[in-house]
Amino acid sequence: MLHIPDKPWSLKARNSLRLVQSLWRPLLIVWLLWCVFLFLATFANLYDLRHAGAHITLQTQLIKFLAILLPWPLLSSGLLIYFAAKNANKGIAWSQILRLVLFLVLVFLPLHVVYEHAFFVGYIRRQALNWEAIVRALSPLQIWVDVMVLLFILSAHLALQYWQHGRQQLHIARQSQQEVLRLKMLYLRTHLEPYFLLSSLEGIENLVVNADTPMATRALARMSDLLRYVLESAQETSISVESEIRFLRDYLDLQNLACANCLQLQWKFDGHDWSAIQIPPLLLYPLFDYAVRHRQIMSKDQASPMLVRIALEHSMLSVSIDFNAASPILSSTEELEAARQRIALLHADAAAIDLMTQAAPTRLSHRIRLIYPITELDDA
Repeated sequence: MLHIPDKPWSLKARNSLRLVQSLWRPLLIVWLLWCVFLFLATFANLYDLRHAGAHITLQTQLIKFLAILLPWPLLSSGLLIYFAAKNANKGIAWSQILRLVLFLVLVFLPLHVVYEHAFFVGYIRRQALNWEAIVRALSPLQIWVDVMVLLFILSAHLALQYWQHGRQQLHIARQSQQEVLRLKMLYLRTHLEPYFLLSSLEGIENLVVNADTPMATRALARMSDLLRYVLESAQETSISVESEIRFLRDYLDLQNLACANCLQLQWKFDGHDWSAIQIPPLLLYPLFDYAVRHRQIMSKDQASPMLVRIALEHSMLSVSIDFNAASPILSSTEELEAARQRIALLHADAAAIDLMTQAAPTRLSHRIRLIYPITELDDA
């Protein structure tokens, strides 16, 4: 089918129609406010006239004030549409505001003054409508009132325009800040994935070097499950604690194969449904990797088990790992710093990773602990 492009005037007409349709609520509010003002002015003037002894009906006063006030709601509606159109076209410049003020003062205001006094001459005084009669009816006080009303309407629309522009800029700034935080979170998270891969490959390399082919085969099979978890969790922003623990058990089994079953662990959980509690993927991995690496390197020949405690205390997830080492260990690593930055971006000071050391008669007892607020809990 042959496509006939829209004419420029028809495209502009449709765009204007869409703009007006999007502004129907503000326009309705403007007209409702002016209707309220119309009725208040009508009843106030009607009361004064009747109190002065004049015989006048409510219908007559409504027609009078409607005719006098009609240009003002029309002006308000026009300014609302004008500012909305300019705001849709990348905002309004000071030069455009200056031109608008000049138009209102030099064109709209004189026409409105002439229209208003012509109405007084023709409808109120019932005189012949001509230019000389209109000039004689000019009232400096009424002109001053018209100037004040015009300035008030213009100031109100300018204030509304800049308020809306400020809200838009704040929204854009917040979106940009959230995008920066998201990218930084993505960087910190992806920093762990290659480190996990290298850490796992080191253990398998040791098995291959030591000609332990069956163990190396088992380790490769276990590693494929771990990589599958890493790839699948990369598409998620949160994952259950149960899934994370299952991944950590597989990771620890892989490390245990690499060190010939030198790892012994004790797990202690409190009575919660860990499948209903969500945390970011790979949140706990740096803690376990830190504990395993220091224990393997510094106390490989000792059989003391690592104690893992996982609990939920006042909507705070507490994960601690107690392990022993024969000599002092590093106070931090690159992976731990990345994990600290990651939780700080998510929860500021509400989350923390702490290292504690307690002297024992023959060796040092170490604990690494994560405190992390849980914001999404199931009813279970």
